[in-house]
Amino acid sequence: MLKSFSVIEKLAIDLESLISKEIISDFRVELTLNQKINAYIVDDSVKSFSDMGIDSVYIDDYDIRFEFITRFDKNSEDYSYLFEGDARVNYGVRRSLHNLIEPKKYPQELKSKVVTFYSYKGGVGRTTSIALFARYYANLGKKVFVLDCDFEAPGLINFFGISQFDNPKNGIVEYINDRKFDSGINLNEDYVYEVSTAYSGEGRINMMPAGNVFGADISHYLEGLARVDMNGPSALLNEFSDIFQDIEKNYEPDVILVDSRTGFNNVFGALSQLSHTIVGLAGDDHQNEPGLSMLLEQLNDENLEARLCLVFSIVSSSIPRRVSAFRAKVESLLESELNIPMFHFQRASELELIGTDSESLDDVRFFTSDRSSFYFPFFDYLSKELMENSTNPKKIIEVLESDVEEVNEGLTSSEYKVEIEDKAVLSDLDANDDYQLQNRILDKLVENFPQQYAEHEKYTDDFYRNKFFIRQCMQDLFLPEYKILLGGKGTGKTAFYKALQEKSFFEVLTKRAEKKHLKFSVQNIISEPNTNVKFGFINFSTSFDDILNNESQVKKLWVTYIWLSIATKYKMTNHHLYFEIKDDSSSAQKFIEIINSRDKFNEIESSLTNIDDMLKSKDERLIITFDQLDFVVKPIDWDNGISPLIRLCQSNTWSRIQPKLFLRRDLFNKLGNITNKNSLSNQTINLEWSQGEMYAFLFKVIFSASNDDFIEYLRKNLSYNFVEQYVVKKLKRANQFNQLPADEFTLKPLVKSFFGVSSYSYTNAYDELYNNLKNADKTVSLRPFLDLIRLAIEEQKKDNGKKRAGSILSVKYCDNKFVRSQAVDNYFNDLAKETGNELIRYFVGDIRNNLVPTRLKCSSLEQHDFEELVECVRRNHPELNSTSVTEFEEDLKLNGIIFVTYIAGHRKKYSFAYLYKYYLDLISPKAMAKANKIRSNRSS
Repeated sequence: MLKSFSVIEKLAIDLESLISKEIISDFRVELTLNQKINAYIVDDSVKSFSDMGIDSVYIDDYDIRFEFITRFDKNSEDYSYLFEGDARVNYGVRRSLHNLIEPKKYPQELKSKVVTFYSYKGGVGRTTSIALFARYYANLGKKVFVLDCDFEAPGLINFFGISQFDNPKNGIVEYINDRKFDSGINLNEDYVYEVSTAYSGEGRINMMPAGNVFGADISHYLEGLARVDMNGPSALLNEFSDIFQDIEKNYEPDVILVDSRTGFNNVFGALSQLSHTIVGLAGDDHQNEPGLSMLLEQLNDENLEARLCLVFSIVSSSIPRRVSAFRAKVESLLESELNIPMFHFQRASELELIGTDSESLDDVRFFTSDRSSFYFPFFDYLSKELMENSTNPKKIIEVLESDVEEVNEGLTSSEYKVEIEDKAVLSDLDANDDYQLQNRILDKLVENFPQQYAEHEKYTDDFYRNKFFIRQCMQDLFLPEYKILLGGKGTGKTAFYKALQEKSFFEVLTKRAEKKHLKFSVQNIISEPNTNVKFGFINFSTSFDDILNNESQVKKLWVTYIWLSIATKYKMTNHHLYFEIKDDSSSAQKFIEIINSRDKFNEIESSLTNIDDMLKSKDERLIITFDQLDFVVKPIDWDNGISPLIRLCQSNTWSRIQPKLFLRRDLFNKLGNITNKNSLSNQTINLEWSQGEMYAFLFKVIFSASNDDFIEYLRKNLSYNFVEQYVVKKLKRANQFNQLPADEFTLKPLVKSFFGVSSYSYTNAYDELYNNLKNADKTVSLRPFLDLIRLAIEEQKKDNGKKRAGSILSVKYCDNKFVRSQAVDNYFNDLAKETGNELIRYFVGDIRNNLVPTRLKCSSLEQHDFEELVECVRRNHPELNSTSVTEFEEDLKLNGIIFVTYIAGHRKKYSFAYLYKYYLDLISPKAMAKANKIRSNRSS
């Protein structure tokens, strides 16, 4: 305790005693900034210290200055200021921490609730927790705004897949300073990131960093931080209040989440007065006790409106005992029974990877789902707190059962309980009517079955509404930091690219992404080869073979290509350098003339800059798209021809021209001359289909074709409340286009109703179909899924539905060996036809056509067996003699046909994707060993 404070408190007690004895009439004691004490004694008869009769220690030991004044002097101009207010002791002006030491209610009129995450010490998972909760709450369809107020060590941005290094933006510090310099500044995309839908799901997450701390701008950040008043009693409080109001005005979030600084600081003191809820995270060691004591004292103060909840984090061992001890410690500090919500987070190695380059989105999804006992109780509590008394509360339905597929047996709500409804058993229904209902749904599905090839579809409003699945990842197209759209065969990459050229689809997408106000337009840079369009395409590999190994020249080619395409859009065809791109020698020569002339190329660069400035002046944005790049540059030349384009897209100076590259995943992964390719993951939109999207697409087609019949069928098989809340209500949302969210909770019951009970006791239809179709890299392609459904329907009709067992299309027909084999055929043939995939065509073709030994047709091969298999294929095709085992391995891995693991002795094991089991007639190693043993016995 401060010695000066102790002495002042004792002196005040002694002086109060003198007043009660009527020896003095009043007093004031003040502490100066240099820790000197002044005591002003008021009475007409007391003239000196000795007249008071108190301990002389105040003069002998502490040299306190006493001044004696009369009652008349007390009201004079020289002394009256000392006696304003009732407090007789003034501890002096604080240089800092005013808001932490003496927090008060602050008038707040925000509709959005503010939640501040605070920890006294670092290393307790505070930033990880706020990032995971942001994703969890957004996935409930909410708008979340996140701020990083850890000004001395910002890092929250790393938890949302955003690279501030590659896409630097300003933040809170710059905004506070800029707004004072320029009153016309608005809170916009110059200060705020929009987080990818891979994290935000059905909702939206916007993130405002502390500031730009990368490159040369770090000095500006530090200068700005030095100019923000972090210590005064009101300045920082008002700054935060203004920022929150600007956020609400411009983004209308459901919640504002704030990552506060550690330790005792004025930032947290100010935030505590503006928050609806404080989440305090702490460990159970002695180092955390001071912060814990401060939290409990401050947040239980009746002057504050903020609610407190505590998280004991991160517990690694003896969890029940330590949680109990932590609870007891909190109760002792409160000196009362615990009435503060308290949770605990366990330590997990996967959590430590979140926010790093090694992060797995699968881990993020797990920790933000109800399957995670780590976080779900806390997330569930906080969600209910935020939705309590909200203007438009949304009910959160919990699944009491451990398996979501049992949702139809009973649901509870966070705000109300849904009575478990007794469903009429099938025998009580009119079996014939039910059978006819199922057949009507199936027949309409067959009639309206989607085409599997984008080039066969007509891009009409009807197509978008009924057959085109508008995926969440498509909305990330509007985020400027995402330069690459990566997808394998069957991901709909080309379908998306083509759809963007259709005005009606682009309008739909801008509405769903809430970007209508930002004035986006799109321009296709490369025309498709072999179409009726006679210009817009030129083959680099044939036309510019001589300069492909010159990166500077190739980059100039791409800049010129871009300018010519944009010039067409903005009617600049009268420019003296303009010409129509054609795949001929004349166009090639004109390209060469431009890139070899410094003046001509500088003119084109200048023109692009002018176009960018023009767009900025009109507050417009132009998305330029590239597809069919394997036709422009042969796959063998991608290192030289495409890598410069990728670097151009990364490093250009345009602010309103936003390039987007649609790339084949296998060819991108083969690129060998891109520095730090892993960093591109923060600029990449993943177009691979998820398990949920696969089913959501199927049900979109079904709802489009037979909405009323399918809803009626679901009402017969699932709880009424589930169907109304999670199907009917969601389908009625604006711009929904017959689509349900691609989440397991909603879709799993529908899959069970449609496909029936799994063929195996240890799994369910939702997982069984996915496992049968996934590639070796765990991705799933839409084409084999659609073929599987189509072929299974045919098998069920041939069989007169003997295995249907009350389902519309039994999963048992999907498990049929013939169906599973044929479902892969079209997909693989398309894959093998891709330029650069010749190797896998030979490899898979030889296995399928029994051109390799039977003993090698195994679903899993050890290294020596795989090498023997490769040697067999090479013998069958002499042109492959120079192809190494490593090249075979890499091509098969990149196309999702095999995955490689390591076994004892650092040997490799090669396993085929389950998708190819029946297509290649593979058997398991155990069955192969048994067959070999039988053959051996017979021969002996």
